[in-house]
Amino acid sequence: MATKLDATTDRTRLEQLRDYCAAEGLDFHAVSSASGEGIPALVRAMADALDKLAPKGTVDDDDAEPLTEAS
Repeated sequence: MATKLDATTDRTRLEQLRDYCAAEGLDFHAVSSASGEGIPALVRAMADALDKLAPKGTVDDDDAEPLTEAS
């Protein structure tokens, strides 16, 4: 992941990093919390990754312990 996209206008190194990750088969996300650039795509990728962890219907909510607030 590359962050602070808003801090520079020269994106040469960013593109080199993106190319390297693509060549290695790695996920790559470039984001800026200041401008919001790339955040929606990162959130979607995180949701997709979580969906792959536990197939739907494998967790029985009736057997789950209730959440408690930390003191």
